[in-house]
Amino acid sequence: MTIGEWLENLQGSDTSSEEDSQVMQTVLRNRLGFAKAVVVYGVVYLDGQGTIANPPRSIQTMAKSLLTAMRANAS
Repeated sequence: MTIGEWLENLQGSDTSSEEDSQVMQTVLRNRLGFAKAVVVYGVVYLDGQGTIANPPRSIQTMAKSLLTAMRANAS
């Protein structure tokens, strides 16, 4: 399964697993440059904690945002 396929499945899901959290954290840190990103219980903290600039968001919302960005870059 590709990252895009995984994101597609995740953004349409009502739940996420611990593995999903680990994969999302790895993608954010290693591929997208969010060195402080933390994903816990399906909640994404891009700065390692919730901030005004980057409030916490659900893993599904983050997956949807990443898919939108990937599609925009592909055009």
